[in-house]
This record gives sequence, C-alpha cells and structure tokens, in this order.
Amino acid sequence: DKNRALEKVFSTQSADGPQASLDALYRGVIEQIEGDADDLEYVRAVLGTITIVAKHRPLAVSTLAVFLPKVFDGQTIPLDILEGIVADLRSVLFEDPHLGGAVRVLHPSFLDFMEGKSRSLQFWTDPLQLDQHMATKTLRIMTNGLKFNICGLETSYRRNVEVPDLLATVARCITPSLNYASRYWDDHLNHVSQYDEDLFELMRGLFTDQFLFWLEVLSLTGNMNIAIEAILSAN
Repeated sequence: DKNRALEKVFSTQSADGPQASLDALYRGVIEQIEGDADDLEYVRAVLGTITIVAKHRPLAVSTLAVFLPKVFDGQTIPLDILEGIVADLRSVLFEDPHLGGAVRVLHPSFLDFMEGKSRSLQFWTDPLQLDQHMATKTLRIMTNGLKFNICGLETSYRRNVEVPDLLATVARCITPSLNYASRYWDDHLNHVSQYDEDLFELMRGLFTDQFLFWLEVLSLTGNMNIAIEAILSAN
C-alpha cells in the first residue's frame, strides 16, 4: 500500500536524513523477496533490466523477458520467476493497464535509488554493463527479426497514411521487442565504453545487410526522425 509505505518513510527517518530512510525502505522491500544467492541474481537481473529500459520506454513483462541477461552460466530466467518478482515488488512497481501492462516504477526516486551503488548496495548493477548488454541484445533482435516488407504490404507506392489498418498491421507484424530494439539500440550503444567483436559484427550486419529493413521499421512505427542521429552516433 503506497500510503502505508509513505507513512513508514516519515516515521522512521534516520539521523542521516530522509534519503537514508528512503533507501532503507527500498532495500527492505527488495530484501523481502531475496532469500538466497540464486534469488539475489534473479532480482538484480530483473531490476537492472527494468531500470535501464525505464529511461526510454517501460515494457510489459513478456517483452522484458526477451531482454533479461542470462544468469548462472547462461541460464535464462524463467517467465514465472520474472512475473513473481514483479508481483512481489508491487509496492515500488506497477503494471500500467494504459500502456499494455508496461512495468513502471511508482516513483522516480526508486530509479535514483537503483542507480546509486552506495544506496542500493547488493542490488546495484553497473549501468555501463546493462547498456553493453542491451546494445548487444537489441542489435541481435534486429539481426533475427528485420526482413524485407516485414508487414507484408501489397505495395510500397502508398504513403503510410494511405494504408488501411496500418496500426493494427504493425502491432501484429512487429513485435514489441523488435519495436524497442529498432528505436533505442543506438541510445544503449552511446553508453558502451568498450566494443567487443560480437558488437562490431552485429553493427556490420545491420549496416551492410539490413539497413533498409531497419529504416522500414522506423517508418512504419513513426520513428523515422531518429534515423540520422542513430547513424551518426554509430559512427
């Protein structure tokens, strides 16, 4: 309950001030679901992904699952564990019904808490590592998902506004993960400090083999305006 949480903040302020009390509250909320080392790795992976995408566009649980980093020697986090963590953190997260169930934070102070290593302590994940992972993941999603005439339109001679039921067609043919990847891969790439061989190969593939397919997705999703900036940032 949000009101009870706020009451707890103001009734348990420490000598270090309200921020320390808020940090203690947030850590307490997360610690309630963290039972052992396995749980900690799951929680860190889930919260890291939620906070890194929240800067751009919150995503529904089913789409978040696509972007989660692997844990424990390459294991994928099961969907039911992801759903359970999000449900257990409902005092700080909520699934917005107006955005297709996108997972959002109840207050921006939680994002500040998660980004501060000295504040979130064992739950902190390095934002540079998260962006490295997301840059690689978004490029890989585009490598696997981009293709010629992705929406199966009858002709390319019509403007988008002239295509019947275009929004429904786009929603059916372009997955939310591909939509996000096509729009935000360069934002994540801008925060990468070291390019590895895998990242170089994925970028080479995008610009040599799938460049026009990427532009088509941007056009269909109304994001064509970011193309030039993305190209320049990649250079």
